Amino acid sequence: MQQDTALQPDVGKTRSEIQIWNQLVDSFLSTPISSGQTTPNPGQVPTIIARAPRRATGHNCVICQDPIFGEEVLAPCNHFFDIGCITNLFQSAMRDERLYPPRCCHQNIPLLQVRPHLTQAFLSEFELKAQEFGTLKRVYCVKSTCSRFLGPLHDGDSSKIFTCPSPKCKTTTCGKCRGRYIRSTHSCTPDAETLDVLTLSRASGWSRCPGCAQMIELSMGCFHMTCRCKTEFCYLCRALWKTCKCPRWDESRLLVPAR
Repeated sequence: MQQDTALQPDVGKTRSEIQIWNQLVDSFLSTPISSGQTTPNPGQVPTIIARAPRRATGHNCVICQDPIFGEEVLAPCNHFFDIGCITNLFQSAMRDERLYPPRCCHQNIPLLQVRPHLTQAFLSEFELKAQEFGTLKRVYCVKSTCSRFLGPLHDGDSSKIFTCPSPKCKTTTCGKCRGRYIRSTHSCTPDAETLDVLTLSRASGWSRCPGCAQMIELSMGCFHMTCRCKTEFCYLCRALWKTCKCPRWDESRLLVPAR
């Protein structure tokens, strides 16, 4: 009785091909790359060793509550963050000053702890924002389509002139009155647009932060204001909080009328 050998593999030939393949792989891995050469495209080289799976740390992220695999960040309050959530937290702090500095359980999270997990571009942008948020009285580019932070307000007799560093702007702004600076015609007085806003604010009963000059409207509540720049002041007289003799509240502003 004849055996059907067509379906049986040629074991000797298969082993020979495997040996040749292994020799080629060993040669590739052991050959140093000379100057002028580049590493092969990963798509052209077969995967020899699979990437090891990230190991669970045994902690859950305090934000998403998912188990953490791989790297993690420990906050001063002993809560753990995964890298994605801690990055999002720092990004949110740059967009909204009320969330700056990034914190957990009312304790600041040092940038030093997160630095190894952030890109250099992100770190540079965050450090610029830290400088801006750390400045009480700020000057921004007067061009409305730019509004880039330029530096601190100048309170001296002579004004500091800022030139916007943005390559597409280069607008000059007076560091004393925050207005557009034109050498031949500039005087530190509000322009027509600013005067309109100031007139409207007085007519509407708005107040202005003594720290950053931000306009603030009180719809209800007490006269204790906390600006986004963290300046606390009296809504009535704009003095720093608890340094004036104004009333602390108005009864009519504490109750919301029923509708």
